[in-house]
Amino acid sequence: MMLTVCPLSVKEKIRIVWILPPQINHYESSPMEVLSSLIGHEGRGSVLALLKKE
Repeated sequence: MMLTVCPLSVKEKIRIVWILPPQINHYESSPMEVLSSLIGHEGRGSVLALLKKE
């Protein structure tokens, strides 16, 4: 699903929310930390770099 939103004002902040199933059975592999690292990585070609460029 792709969602396009037109902002009402200029803000340099984005909030992305996913509804995920409980992760308690996977706590040893830290899935939320992996996801956070993937989104927060600032290297060339990363999600964050693309968002900052746009």
